[in-house]
This record gives sequence, C-alpha cells and structure tokens, in this order.
Amino acid sequence: VFSWAELTRRDFSQAQVRRMVDAGDLRLLRRGWYATSYADPTVVSAVSAGGVCTCASALDLHGVWVAPFGDLVHVRGRNVAAGGSASTHHACTRYGRAPREVYPLDDVATALQYAVRCLGDEGIVAACDSVLHQGLLEFTDLQALFSSMPVRIRRLLDRCADCLDSGAESIFGFRLTTLGIAFESQVEIPGIGRVDFLIGKRLIVEVDSVAYHDKSPEQREKDRVRDETAHRLGYIPWRISYKRLMFTWDEVVD
Repeated sequence: VFSWAELTRRDFSQAQVRRMVDAGDLRLLRRGWYATSYADPTVVSAVSAGGVCTCASALDLHGVWVAPFGDLVHVRGRNVAAGGSASTHHACTRYGRAPREVYPLDDVATALQYAVRCLGDEGIVAACDSVLHQGLLEFTDLQALFSSMPVRIRRLLDRCADCLDSGAESIFGFRLTTLGIAFESQVEIPGIGRVDFLIGKRLIVEVDSVAYHDKSPEQREKDRVRDETAHRLGYIPWRISYKRLMFTWDEVVD
C-alpha cells in the first residue's frame, strides 16, 4: 500500500499512476492512497477505513505475539469513520499527540504505544515480552516509549522479561504473579532440560502451544518421554494447553 507522497518519492508521475490504475496494477483505496493486487488485506482494510494499520493488528503483522483480538482491524487516523463499519474496525488512540500518518503500517514502537490503550495489563506485558524476546526493541526503548504514560502502565515494565518463549508463557507468568504464587521460569533441570516453569521444588508446568507441541507425532512422543523422565526424578510434570489457559483459567487455578 502506498501513499501518493511515497509514489512521488519513488519518481512515479501522476500520468503513470493513472495508467497503473486503469490497467489494474494499482487501485485507489481512498484519496491519496493506493494498493497493489498483492497488498496485505489487513493493511488495505485499515487504509480504506480512513487511517493506517496500528495497535494489535500492526504488532501481529510484525510477528509480535498479541492476545487474540478476533477479526477487528485496529486503525488510527483523523478520518477513520470514513470507511469500514464499527463492527470490523476499531479506532485506536494513544497517550500524547498522534504522529502523522506517513506509512500504511505503523512500526513496532508506534503500534505498541497505541496497543497499551487497547490491551489489558497481561496483554501489554505479553506483547512487550515478545518484542524483547525477538530483539525488535531494547528494554531502554520500552522505557522511553512508556515514559510519558500513566504510572500504572509504566510499572508493567517491571513485570516484563525477554527469556519467555511465547505469549502464552507470559500470560501464565503474569497470572501467577497476580495470584502471589512464586515461581521460576526457563529453569534448566539436569536430566530433563529446560522447563517453562518450576513452582516450589517439584511442580513443573509446561505451557503447550498448538504451533509447537502438537505439530507432529514425533514432538508429542518426545514430550511424553520427557514427562516420564521428570516423574522418575521426583518431579510432577503438568502440561497446560493454550486453549485451557486462555478460556478455562478458573479450572486451571483450581
């Protein structure tokens, strides 16, 4: 997706753009914004709605783990109501002054500044953990981004870590801390290897994602052998699926 300003920066003339539109190589999304036939549909939807793609939608496209947000497209801009319906687009705001809408997709830092107004506390921590784990931003970058935000938001950085492998692990760790349950994360246990969480001296908790642990019979078999080894060494291995973590948390707590 390109703005008219970006096309002119790339030395496209008005006549060239008009010919590309006539040929179907570009289509007009709204005044001053164009899309190729292979443009990402989420970005196209956001720009068509009168703004640019931001917040959870942009973070997701950058590969950052975000809590499920359904089919909503998160968009920011002064003219967001011009396109799309309220059922498919969510108009996002941020603390402080909004930056100009220069590019169709916000970068990670900008998207995160909008996400703190949409995501809950655990979702903010999980997104920040993912950003740190992937090396997209440094912790000092997050501190700078959060510096002008309310104290409640800034304090969430104290609960972030860059060692967790998935958003589900971040959510689980956040909830344990909220419940006042002490734990260690990413613990290396001789004979077993690295485990997601160790509660007390014996309870091993593995937070299993469908993308990894259920991707093949070989991986499932490897997990079973690992659990048997843990039993033999006196540990209590317990696996929690992503679905149970996110949708039946009360049962998990019990």
